[in-house]
Amino acid sequence: MNNFSGGTCAEWNAIFLWKLYKLVVFKTNSAQQFYNLVLGNIRTSEAALGGVLIH
Repeated sequence: MNNFSGGTCAEWNAIFLWKLYKLVVFKTNSAQQFYNLVLGNIRTSEAALGGVLIH
């Protein structure tokens, strides 16, 4: 993935997740909500990719 800062996909994902974390926790005051969201997305992504990234 090319981008303006030259960061990697992993860096962008980490930044995105951190911003999402702050947003969700700030709005819902619940870290659990964030973890459910992220874990759900990870499971969905794994299913969509057929576990390609994991194996």
